[in-house]
Amino acid sequence: DTETQIVLTFDSFRGRDTESKLACLCFQVLQLCRSGQAVGLRLPGDVYIGPGHGEVHKHQLLQALALWN
Repeated sequence: DTETQIVLTFDSFRGRDTESKLACLCFQVLQLCRSGQAVGLRLPGDVYIGPGHGEVHKHQLLQALALWN
């Protein structure tokens, strides 16, 4: 039983402006966490949070998106 792990990146939303990319990434984080999917995040500037589960992990992902510039 191998769980698929997803790592979201800015590259997933090419052609969009920065704010739109951040909004899309937030939406994806919330949807994937709600479905119980292991999700991580890679942002420009060496920001990396590996795939995981749970409320604390979700808040780490959302905080990284909120603070990224």
